[in-house]
Amino acid sequence: MVDSIVIGYIDEVLPSYQISLPLVGESDKAIYEKNKALGFDQKDEFIQRKLKVEKLVAGAPVNDEVILSLNAMFKDIEPQFKTGMKILIALEKGNYMHEGKYFFSRYGTYYIVEENYVLPAYEKVDYDSKKLTGASLDQLITTIQSVRED
Repeated sequence: MVDSIVIGYIDEVLPSYQISLPLVGESDKAIYEKNKALGFDQKDEFIQRKLKVEKLVAGAPVNDEVILSLNAMFKDIEPQFKTGMKILIALEKGNYMHEGKYFFSRYGTYYIVEENYVLPAYEKVDYDSKKLTGASLDQLITTIQSVRED
């Protein structure tokens, strides 16, 4: 489940940032030590976009502007947001090193076209995506609100 579903538009491309992710298991630690000995710096890069929120559809309230964050290794898989794009997007609140940022997936993202129609940001052809491709924004909002209990 996600924390919030909002409608907004991409306002700005922000600089990427790098962090060292925590080493969870013994294999992570062993790989880290080996890479460190070879001179590799193990940092993950995250790309960011500023989203101006126009409407909360479901879930926890969010600020008027939120920062979308995505691990750069998924940049060719997840939606390629450009400034000015209007979207409906499901957000998961970041924590720890990602405090104040929100994560997303193509499976909870819809492009809003011609002001009132939606196109899923994923290419998986199944019953739900066929049903919602080209649906009105109002239809999608009604569908979301019928399955969410907020």
